[in-house]
Amino acid sequence: MKAKDLFFVLIGPDLAEEKNDQNQFRGDPPLGPNGTSAMEQLRGCLERLKSQSIHCGTGTRFIDAAMAALPGLKHFCVSPLWGDQTIIRIIDGQERIVLGNSMVMPRYSLYDQLPPTAEEDWAMELLRTSTIDSVYNLSDGSVVFLEERTLRILGLPQEMMASGSLYYLPASRPSSLPVFYLVEGPQKPSGLAA
Repeated sequence: MKAKDLFFVLIGPDLAEEKNDQNQFRGDPPLGPNGTSAMEQLRGCLERLKSQSIHCGTGTRFIDAAMAALPGLKHFCVSPLWGDQTIIRIIDGQERIVLGNSMVMPRYSLYDQLPPTAEEDWAMELLRTSTIDSVYNLSDGSVVFLEERTLRILGLPQEMMASGSLYYLPASRPSSLPVFYLVEGPQKPSGLAA
């Protein structure tokens, strides 16, 4: 079976507008100036792909990124599997989650409790399985604007991620870990295939 050509644009929290006009941390933040600039830099590369299948997370920053990178975009699909309205911020020296309604809460990792509860194991496995199935059901040539969590689920190590970068994944049903290729981005992290 021929591998599909899939492309992923990483929209990290650093590309979002951090605070609102009242200097409060923003829930469901829009794309900020750094994000707009990063998408403008990717525009030429994304336009050359001529993809007919554009996907993004449900959060405003993902939709803004797709619109900034592909002006005139009229149709795209959204899914919380690619990213949602929440964003992780450092507040008072600690990682916090800012929900879509701007409520701030502590960030808990599934691994903060040892061992994780059965519900957490089940929820994480369901998310992992749903994400992998969704990726392998994308159309050939799809472009997805997403968050780091999705790339981690797909096997890209954190140290190889750079927000505002475009990654290529030749995707067929995996028998081993996938190999990602950095196509274009602000910096080339070490360890990625050229």
